[in-house]
Amino acid sequence: MADEMGGTGGEPGEGGATAAEKQIVTDEINWRARALEAEGKLAELERSLTDVRATLEQTREALAANERRRGVELAVSAAGAIDVEIAVMMVEAAMKDRGPEELDAVIDEMQRSKPFLFEQRRSATGGAGVMSPETSRGGEALSALADEARASGDRRALLRYLQARRGNQ
Repeated sequence: MADEMGGTGGEPGEGGATAAEKQIVTDEINWRARALEAEGKLAELERSLTDVRATLEQTREALAANERRRGVELAVSAAGAIDVEIAVMMVEAAMKDRGPEELDAVIDEMQRSKPFLFEQRRSATGGAGVMSPETSRGGEALSALADEARASGDRRALLRYLQARRGNQ
């Protein structure tokens, strides 16, 4: 009776495919599906990697910019800037066409051209700088009042200093 059905005991209409042949076809279909899934995952991972690399590059650029700015801030602060933020902005504007190795030259130039941005250093003889108030005539008291007004930023201390200075002229 198995011979009449046209096969080797399989279901009708299978064309006589053996179990081994069916397994090979099923395995091939499974492998193709897995390969397509793997290719999809690979494409997704490549897109993710591209995004991560772009983010890494942006982060490196931001870090380099922050390190440059910090270096400028430290140099300007060490030069005695009164308002560090303003001095940094002016130094950065002056450095657009220059390299980072010229930072000290730019700050020196800024100190000469805009001395009001920097604290005036006392000379070796003890005299005052060009734009600093003259405290040599008032002696120690006037110098102490000037230091107090400068350090505190209090208007009353500034007024006391100015009145003392006016009285000594």
